[in-house]
Amino acid sequence: MKHLTPILFALLFTVGGQAQKFDLFHNVYPTAKGFTLTLEELDTVVTLIDLNKHYEEDWVETYQQVTLTATVDGRKQAYSSKDDTLTTAQLAAIRSADNGTPITIALTYFPVGYTEDKTPRANGFSFVISPQTARYKDGKDALLARLQSAIDEIPREVFSIYQAYAVDFTVDHTGAIIDAAIQQSTEDSTADALLLDAICDIPRWQPATYPDGETTKQNFVFVVGDKTSCTMNVLSIEDWEPEQQ
Repeated sequence: MKHLTPILFALLFTVGGQAQKFDLFHNVYPTAKGFTLTLEELDTVVTLIDLNKHYEEDWVETYQQVTLTATVDGRKQAYSSKDDTLTTAQLAAIRSADNGTPITIALTYFPVGYTEDKTPRANGFSFVISPQTARYKDGKDALLARLQSAIDEIPREVFSIYQAYAVDFTVDHTGAIIDAAIQQSTEDSTADALLLDAICDIPRWQPATYPDGETTKQNFVFVVGDKTSCTMNVLSIEDWEPEQQ
């Protein structure tokens, strides 16, 4: 079967000749690959699971060693402990890590239920300390209102139920919009062009900034469509929580 256009797809989801209704939403989110942590969030960190909410510790019987490695002033420094509680030195290394450099956790452990096999297992993960998020100079509400003007130019039937459409872009270290590109297409060239132009025409932002004042680029995604779409789960949105179905 040929790929369905958004308009034909919408027609298939009809009740009594009326298109099935859904809330058309739009928003802009920072994106990141991997785990990120803010310095403010670090204030409440005690254990490994506080660093990484996806870390599963139920299969650990006992830890052999937990090593945190961070780059400080251009040099890698490693600090080890014997359990999942972070030491004062490990927490200090996280706070002192050079901007944008990965911080790694490497651990060896004995799994739950080990008997004859005394060989420790290995696991780990990495994360970065994120800067203060880049901001549109007139605020989030003004940004969304500006984008709404572009959305209003697109026929409503282009947006299908259970579908979300996305434009990736980057705010560089000066606050300029760069590298804007369609990630999830509406399959309507005019609509895609309107969404892309809406992002490219945004004036300069306040760039992402580390506590020491250094500015850096930051990636974002502009999403419009049905918020319950599974697409939302694959856009690398920071701290995205899936909608309850």
